Formats: sequence, structure tokens, C-alpha cells
Amino acid sequence: MAASDWSFTTGTMLLPHPTAASPGWSFDFPIYDHVPPTDCVASGCPRVGYVTTPTSINLTGKTLSMEFQVDVTGEPVFQYAPNPDNTCGGAATASLFIQRLGNTGHGEFDRWFSKSSIILANGTGTLSIELSPDKWISVYGRDGNDATAASGWQTVLTNVGSVGVVFGGGCLADHGANITGGTATFLMIQFEAH
Repeated sequence: MAASDWSFTTGTMLLPHPTAASPGWSFDFPIYDHVPPTDCVASGCPRVGYVTTPTSINLTGKTLSMEFQVDVTGEPVFQYAPNPDNTCGGAATASLFIQRLGNTGHGEFDRWFSKSSIILANGTGTLSIELSPDKWISVYGRDGNDATAASGWQTVLTNVGSVGVVFGGGCLADHGANITGGTATFLMIQFEAH
């Protein structure tokens, strides 16, 4: 799990890859001290969105898992990138992610997020999600069990381009997260498909 095999693929991170750590890799959450937060997506506020690694493994019947740690100093507040379309409320989160090979960012069934997520906070934890359609949602909010999603779900499992973790909150799991007040580091200890 070399840091150089992982990339920040959306957001405004200044480096192309996380920093090597032992074990795994890490990054510092960007700081955004505007309160209340403004429309981050339109203004380009600092945020981390997707952290991904390429893979071509067939994910049928597998489980994606990550073991992580969040270390804070001070009392940071985790924020997700607000946007006028994000009206659901809630905490800043991290979710698991899979993407179809060759995805250009516009196919409804080319990117999938785990329905279960972790709320960003100080501490260590795991997130382990079976690659079963009832546990995943498409980029446009279609449940994996929806009859119209079945073909897209099967295609992404057998034609994977990348996997990883996304940060966001509210209705938008992937639009990014940042902090205000203090500092916070995300450490990816382990990430695997098994």
C-alpha cells in the first residue's frame, strides 16, 4: 500500500499523493476557517475529496475494508464542502468507493459509494463493506438494489478501474471535507479487498 500508488483525484490538495507513513499513508485535512462555510465547491475552498488507487481486481463476492486513524490537535471541527444542492445536513464523513474502468465522471453507474460511512473524529476504526448491491449507492443516489442499477453494478464489479475513500457529508459523500480550528491528520493503516 505505497503512498505513491494513491492519488488525490478531486479536491484542492496541493500534493498529488498522500505522504508515506508506517504503516500506510497519511495526509493533513485542509483548514478552512470561514464560519459559516460558504459554497466550497464553487469557490474552490481547500478540501479533500477522493483518495484513490488503480486496480483491476474482480470485486465480485468480495468485501472492501479500511483500517484508519484520525489524530487531532486542538479542537478541530470537521466540515464537509457545502454547496447549495447539499441540503441533507449531518456530519462530515468518509465512505468507501469503487469506480468503473474508463469512467469519465458522468456515468450514473460508474461510481459507487458505500452506504455506511464513518463520521470524521479523533480516533481509530475500521470500515468493512461487502460488495453487495444493498450496501452501495450510485453517484446519483440510485440504490444498488434498484432494478435499473443491476447492470451497472455488475459492470463495475467486473471492470474496476479504481477503489478508495471519499470525503464529504450531507447528501454528497464525495464533495470534500476540511476542518476549522486545530489540525487533523488522516492515517490509512490498511486498505484491502478480500
